[in-house]
Amino acid sequence: WDLLASTDSSCDSLENGIPYSLPDRTAPVRIRIRVLTYNRLKSLQRLLKSLQLANYSSDSVALDISIDRPSSKADVDEKNRWKQVIEYMGDGAHHSSKFRWSHGPLSITVHKKHVGLFGQWTLANNHQDVQLVLEDDIEVSPHFYIFLKQAINFYYMNQSNYDSRMFGLSLQHQHTVLGQRTGFPMRSIDKELNETGAPVFFKYQLLGKLCDGAFFW
Repeated sequence: WDLLASTDSSCDSLENGIPYSLPDRTAPVRIRIRVLTYNRLKSLQRLLKSLQLANYSSDSVALDISIDRPSSKADVDEKNRWKQVIEYMGDGAHHSSKFRWSHGPLSITVHKKHVGLFGQWTLANNHQDVQLVLEDDIEVSPHFYIFLKQAINFYYMNQSNYDSRMFGLSLQHQHTVLGQRTGFPMRSIDKELNETGAPVFFKYQLLGKLCDGAFFW
């Protein structure tokens, strides 16, 4: 994150990607889960339940939960739904948390002011773990951690497979494909390149919105 934040709206310093610099490649990968939430209690509970039931192979996994605060323009209903989240998750002062995390350290942060989704995504941190950032409108597979850890070991920790242009791994379905638009396929590569006529793209750079996944910050 320090590298990305230092670009000052310019990508010049990232032209060649992140150089490979892992002095202790024998150390195990540590994955820190970061959940971004605001005022959707039911969907948050669904996500937390799926995280709690996942297989972590006896690893200790830290869970950070970031709770945004209503803006000055929020209406009464929006504020009441936010209060429901606070009553369940706790605020470290007036409400204790009803949620229990049994797989490692738990940290709950309630922002002092409204920061928005972008503000939550770009929250600074001072740890060296690989971060898995999840918005609260999804749920994870029971096997997500096993896949993610193996993928990080293969693509990020293994120097022979390392690609300096790779900043993270998305856990979303590959619903956006080069040469296609939703409901309107566009032929961009000759059919002869693939027997099915549908080329499979791998590790390609694609401009899009922030998505749930692990980031090498």
